[in-house]
Amino acid sequence: QNLPLTPEKQAGCPLPTGLRRLCHLLDIVSLEEAVAAPVLGRPGRQPIDRRPLARAFLAKAVLNLSSTRQLIESLDQSPLLRGICGMDTVASEATFSRSFFCFSESNLCDYVLECLVEKFVSGETVYCTVEPDFCW
Repeated sequence: QNLPLTPEKQAGCPLPTGLRRLCHLLDIVSLEEAVAAPVLGRPGRQPIDRRPLARAFLAKAVLNLSSTRQLIESLDQSPLLRGICGMDTVASEATFSRSFFCFSESNLCDYVLECLVEKFVSGETVYCTVEPDFCW
């Protein structure tokens, strides 16, 4: 049975910490359940596949990139990051912006959080104290 190569085996060396965290998060969170594949075969311009953009959205958070421009530059410079996100080419900033808007409208962040809570703290009581200085 041929199993797909892990990004580390594809790269031939250990992954940097941020990319390792991203791979781990993508293993936990099944984005394919939250972001549908495009429907092909309709007349007109074919829709883009937003699943790689959703993976890049998570990469932006995991790698602590403050802007979409930084994300695009990182994707341009790193074939490994592009591969992890499932991209052959990097989309434009406008495409990312439209996709990120759709993700916020569809509550993708809530879905990711629910997956993480279910994986790590399901069945446990979690106490949280918010300090007044914490709120901005």
